This record gives sequence, C-alpha cells and structure tokens, in this order.
Amino acid sequence: MKPPLLLLACMLLAITCLPGQPPGPKVYTGAQILPFLRLYDLQGLGDFIQKESSVNYKEVAVSFDQDAWSQVPFKKLHVADDYAALKTADDTSYPLFPFQPPTLEKLAEARTYQEVLQTLLPPSRSGNEAFFSIMDVPTSTQSLEESKDGYDLRLRAAYLHQDRIVWIECRMVYGQSRAARSTATPFRESVIQIHISPKYK
Repeated sequence: MKPPLLLLACMLLAITCLPGQPPGPKVYTGAQILPFLRLYDLQGLGDFIQKESSVNYKEVAVSFDQDAWSQVPFKKLHVADDYAALKTADDTSYPLFPFQPPTLEKLAEARTYQEVLQTLLPPSRSGNEAFFSIMDVPTSTQSLEESKDGYDLRLRAAYLHQDRIVWIECRMVYGQSRAARSTATPFRESVIQIHISPKYK
C-alpha cells in the first residue's frame, strides 16, 4: 500500500537529517581560494577556512574538477600562519611560494642541493625558514651529511604565476662517497620536472 511506503520514506528522511550527524568535510574550489592565493593573504585564507588562531595549521579538501584547474593533482590545501602548501592525494606536499617560479635553465645550472634550494626559494626573501620544515630540509640535510651510500634527495615547490599553478620537483642523485658530504657537495645528476596548469579563467 502507498501510505506505509510514504511513511517509511519520511522516516528515512528524518533519520538522515537528525541533528548531531556530522556534516561531510567542506571542499573548497579554485574560485574560492584564488583571491587569497593571488595576494598570498594567509590571514584572510585562514579566516575563510575557519582555521583557529590557537592551532598551527589546518588542512582542507580542495577540488578543481569544476574549475579551469581540473588537470592539477592537488586534493588538499595546507594553511599555516606563515606558509601554505598544496598536497596531492598521496600527501606529497608542494609549498606554495609567493614569488616568480624559476626557469628550467636556472634550475639546470644548479649543481648542489644548496643551489637548487636557493633557486626555488631565493635566500634574499625574509621568512623563508618557515618553508624548510614542510620541504623536509632539516631531515634531508642531516641524511645527506650522514650517508655514505648512494642517495636521492627531492625538493618540491609550487607557485601561482599569471593565474597558473606551476609545480616543480627536483630530484638530486648522489653516488657513494667516503668523504663527508654537505648541502654544498655537487650531486652526480639531477632530474627536473616542471608542470604548468591551464590558465584560470
């Protein structure tokens, strides 16, 4: 009979709408975050995603499927007091830097970990130390100095350039070495990947 079916449907609807049921996570779009990224307004971005001042950072889901950035791999936005980062589905972080991306030619000229780092993150910029932890610089530096075996290091960075996201990965390969190594030790070879998104419209 139709009345019992209608009653059952109403009961199911009421159950799914009960207060106290946690809502799904908020997913932000390019249209919502781009104004903050253009200005690198971390305070405004933190307020917008409701990051509490008492916490160091907040991560939120992002989806660019309906935006001009549908081809970018980023699924999360990590917002701290003094930096922001884009993260892929496997939690690979690309710190978002508020200046122009380096050219491939400039990166190809680098011969050491230190030179690559300074090309991605110019040393003249104040406050750059805030990016070091999310770039894993302290751990990488220690591992490089302690290891005598063959060793690979990676540095990743992202930039907003003319309404495009540019994301870069630099892989540096070190051979075996009995001598002490540092960030100024030349690597054996490097692999540089630069990706550029469509222009946001």
